[in-house]
Amino acid sequence: MLKNTAVIFTIFCAAWMLNSCDSKKSTPSGLKYKIIKDSVGPTGELEGFVMFDYLIKTSKDSTLFSSFEAGQPVPSPISKPTYKGCIFEAFQVLSEGDSAVFVVQADSFFLKTMGGDKVPDKVDPKDQLNFTIKVRKMYSKKQVEEERKKAEMQNQQSMEMAMTQMKTDSTIIADYLAKNHIKTQRTPQGVHLDFKKVNKQGINLIKGDSVQVNYVLKLLDGTEIENSKGHPFTLALGYGQVIPGWEEALLQMKKGEKAVVYIPSPLAYGERGNRGIAPNTILVFEIEVLD
Repeated sequence: MLKNTAVIFTIFCAAWMLNSCDSKKSTPSGLKYKIIKDSVGPTGELEGFVMFDYLIKTSKDSTLFSSFEAGQPVPSPISKPTYKGCIFEAFQVLSEGDSAVFVVQADSFFLKTMGGDKVPDKVDPKDQLNFTIKVRKMYSKKQVEEERKKAEMQNQQSMEMAMTQMKTDSTIIADYLAKNHIKTQRTPQGVHLDFKKVNKQGINLIKGDSVQVNYVLKLLDGTEIENSKGHPFTLALGYGQVIPGWEEALLQMKKGEKAVVYIPSPLAYGERGNRGIAPNTILVFEIEVLD
C-alpha cells in the first residue's frame, strides 16, 4: 500500500511540474511532453507492442482515470498517430522503464482517439489533459512477429493434438454406446445425445436464446462430479459461457426435452482439464431444458 501511494504521489508531483515548467519537448506531430524518468534503451517502434500504466488528469488536477491502482499494466500495439498531437505518438519517444507526462487536447482525445460522440460533461472540451505514462515493458516489431509465429505454431500443434484426441474419444464413446446398446443422435462436431424426453411440437434453441437448465455431470464410468441440485442454471447460447460441447448439444434441443449428452474431451476441458477433472476426459451430462 505504501509503495503504491509513493508511486501515485510521484506521478502527481510530475504532473504539477509539467504545468509549472516551460521546458517541455514536442514530438514531430506537436505532442508536448516532459520526461520524468529517462531509461537506457530503444524507443518504441511502429507495429511493436507496449505494456504501460497511465494516469489522466485535467489541467485543474482532477483525476479522470488511473490504471496504477489496479496493479495490472495496460497492453497495447504501437500504432501510428491519427492526428497532430495524438497520444499514440507517446510510445515512439519512450523506452522501457521511462515515464513522462504528455499534454493532449481534451476534445481531440475523446472524439478522435476514443471515437466518442461527445466529451464527458465533467470535462471542458478545450481543456488540456495531462497523461502520465510509465512504460513497464516494450517489445520491438521483430519480437512481436516472433511471438506471433510462436503462437501460431502452438495453435497448430494444439489443433493437431485435439484432432488426434477427438478420434480417440470418438472411438471410446462409440464402443461404450455399442456395448450398452444406447442409440444416440450425433451432432456434426461429434457430440452424442441420448434423448430421454422429447418435445415434438417445440422449436429448437438457437444462438442468442437465454436457456434455463438442470444438469448432472458424470464421467463415463458413472462417477458423479457435479449437479445443479434443483437450482437451475441459466446461460445465453452463442457467447462461449459454457464448454463447446454444451452449446453443440443445446442447439439440438427444445424446451422440455431431456437428454444424456456424451462430450469428447476437445469439446469439453481438453488437454488442460478443470477443477479436478483430468486432462482429456470424456464428459457425460444429463441435461434438461426447463425454459
